[in-house]
Amino acid sequence: MKAKKILFTPTDKTIDDVLPIPKPSANHVPEWYKSQKLFSNKTNNFIDAYKMPDFFGTYKACVPFVDTLTSGYTIVLDQDVLVTNGTNRGYLPQPNWFGPIAPLDNPDNHKVRSIGNYPVPTGYAPTLFRWYSRWIINTPKDYSLLVMHPPHRHDLPFFTINGLVDTDKHENPLNFPFFIKIGFEGIIEKGTPIAQIIPIKRDNWESEKGVYTENINKTNFYKLKRYAVRSYRRQWWTKKSYK
Repeated sequence: MKAKKILFTPTDKTIDDVLPIPKPSANHVPEWYKSQKLFSNKTNNFIDAYKMPDFFGTYKACVPFVDTLTSGYTIVLDQDVLVTNGTNRGYLPQPNWFGPIAPLDNPDNHKVRSIGNYPVPTGYAPTLFRWYSRWIINTPKDYSLLVMHPPHRHDLPFFTINGLVDTDKHENPLNFPFFIKIGFEGIIEKGTPIAQIIPIKRDNWESEKGVYTENINKTNFYKLKRYAVRSYRRQWWTKKSYK
């Protein structure tokens, strides 16, 4: 199957000279995932795990979990951002940076962006910032981009808001709204993932209720248990490719 093309066009000459284009998300798998063992008793060996009582696979053995980490492309922060809690704004976070090009918009005390009745995530300050993207992103006809907070990255001191953009027609750089955790002070380092983008095809859908049969659960359970390890991966999983 011929690969679809996603195009990252830099927004100015400086970006073109300095920044590499966004990489596939597989290049940004977090260290806590890499260090996790396949089984609960801290081993990657099935025989060793089986000999122990109450063994079970960890999240690392769950292929759908892995797919969320490795699908699409990841946008990273291009410079360090220092976050303090400005005394003139109470506990509200105050981002600062040192490079000549702003990595985000920073509403001051008189221009805090209205978020209406949007439910601010628990534990985050009620100021909506936006990460600036350095790229105009284009996808093939009938393909949109699902934009979301990097999956499973609850360790990050911010939360990027999800969105869906028709990037086969949209000709402007994307900006990613986000909230910062209450009380966070420190440096959000250059190279930190700030958003994950996954191309998806637009199709028309309609729902329909299936017909229950007596043996459907038994058959599916039998198929699931045919393999001792990674049954889903061996029987149903389809490899995804992003380059």
